[in-house]
Amino acid sequence: MFKNYKIKKNIIYAGKVLHNLGLVAGFDGNISIKSGNTIFITGTMSYKGNLKNSDIVSVKIGEKLIIKGKKNPSSEFPMHKKSYEVRTDINAVIHAHPFYTVLLSVIEIRPNTNLTPEAFIFLKDIPVAPYKTPGSFELAESAKMLVNSNIVILEKHGVLAVGKDIYHALDIIEKTENIAKKTYYTLISGKYPKLFKDEEIMELNIIRNKLSGKLL
Repeated sequence: MFKNYKIKKNIIYAGKVLHNLGLVAGFDGNISIKSGNTIFITGTMSYKGNLKNSDIVSVKIGEKLIIKGKKNPSSEFPMHKKSYEVRTDINAVIHAHPFYTVLLSVIEIRPNTNLTPEAFIFLKDIPVAPYKTPGSFELAESAKMLVNSNIVILEKHGVLAVGKDIYHALDIIEKTENIAKKTYYTLISGKYPKLFKDEEIMELNIIRNKLSGKLL
């Protein structure tokens, strides 16, 4: 019971962070943590800035899904489930709607990870999944793009991020939105950004390779 309490506490914390940073609006987005063969996920119509224990649903995975809670699981549950299947090394999944990241996807521009060392090392090439209807099987299949990345941009929609815990999933979303914002302001400045030189890229790749086992 204490473990379940801690899991729900972490989901509630993540909801507040997403809300306070403007990474979700109102009921938008969904958060989950996996423990054994059970996925704890925010229920439908759950206000992320003020989540309660009753907003979190547990879904036991087996031949049949055993759902416990006062709400229905988020309509994006299949996307979370697929994420855990694709990445057996992770324990947390977050789907958020970061403003600048989504805005760039609408105009078909990727966040430029060649602007800062942190983005280059920890994000590199962020995959973008073509637009699919929210809650659909096709959208859930976008999770397959997580095989070599901790985040995928969902065109016109949001992001899907994973981590070994809730903090790593939050971190990757914050980093992505941060570089998306820098990319946007670089674009509207009308000036060509000063990108890394070849020798600088070589040095950053050395750092990235040293961390490669810790990045995924």
